[in-house]
Amino acid sequence: GVPRIVFINKLDREGADPHITIQAITQRLACVPMVLQIALGKYANFQGVVDLVRMEAVFFDAIGKGFATRQGAEVVRIPLDGELSVALLEARGFSLNDIVAEAVLARESLIEIVADFDDGVMEMFLERGSGLEAVSAEQLLSAVRKETLKGDSKRVA
Repeated sequence: GVPRIVFINKLDREGADPHITIQAITQRLACVPMVLQIALGKYANFQGVVDLVRMEAVFFDAIGKGFATRQGAEVVRIPLDGELSVALLEARGFSLNDIVAEAVLARESLIEIVADFDDGVMEMFLERGSGLEAVSAEQLLSAVRKETLKGDSKRVA
């Protein structure tokens, strides 16, 4: 099979809804999407994503270029832990608690999907549950990569 990766873009546009897009992908492609990122903000307030593998908020700080053009943008990664994270996220108009709550649920869902096809992740899931420390970022990324390259028509990254 052919590896399938879906990238949802234009999240800064009015009416853009990644949840509806993911539902449509599930129905139209008859597959199970492995969601690796969730959006931070909606429409004109879209500012970045949460990397569910590494549990980091990722922002693109365009230096005098405007949000729509990423030329010259600096990528800012903020780990979702610690007091520094609270200050950095609040400065951008986000609540760490809200982001972490949504990200933890989404990461747990990702781990459950990956555990269905990867024995190593399944073992960690059964031993430690689906908490943040249960499966390392490297283990999760490796399993998703292998499954994507396999080209199984049941899953899409």
